Formats: sequence, C-alpha cells, structure tokens
Amino acid sequence: MIAGVAISGFFLSGIPDNEGVRWGVIALLLVTTAIQGVALWPIQWKDAPEPRVFASFANRTPGQMHQEALATVLGAYTHNLGPLLRKGRTTNVAVAAEALALAVLVVGRAVWG
Repeated sequence: MIAGVAISGFFLSGIPDNEGVRWGVIALLLVTTAIQGVALWPIQWKDAPEPRVFASFANRTPGQMHQEALATVLGAYTHNLGPLLRKGRTTNVAVAAEALALAVLVVGRAVWG
C-alpha cells in the first residue's frame, strides 16, 4: 500500500497539461486504490493449531500429537487457501491497473509533453 501511494505521488508530479490524460491517470489511480482496499480487507484466518487445542496435546505421545496437529494444520490450510488466492489475484489486478496508469502517463507525456 505504501508503494502504491509513493508511485501515485510520482505519477501525479509527471502528468502533462492535457485534461484527458490528467483525468485518465487520476481515474486509474482511484481504481487502483479501490482494488487495493479490497485486497487489504480483513479476512478471518484460521490458525493451526489453535492454542487451546494445542495445550490439550500435552498429555499425549509425540506420535499422537503429530497426528492431531497435522489434522488441524491441514484444516486451516484448506480454510485459508481460498481467501489467500483471492487476495493474491486482487493484488495482481491492482498492479495491472497501476501499470496501465503508468502507460497512460508515459504515452500522454510523449504525445502532449
């Protein structure tokens, strides 16, 4: 997010005087900000193993502890995989929108100076 703000500041300082390019870059930066907000939206992750469950393993043999812990780790992995993939895809879309804003800026700068 900090990198996005820094890059956006760099973009804004180089926008040419053409109104279309200016509003195009600003609109794309606003879209990027919205996409990054979605990507950073809090998700309820599942921890593994949960502390209370982990404490209950104390009276078991190491083999039993491994079996129980592995089941909770795999359950958390399954639960967290979908949200993690969505966050990754959304972040990639935000990067693509930022790259598009840069392309508009570069072309606008080259054409309209």
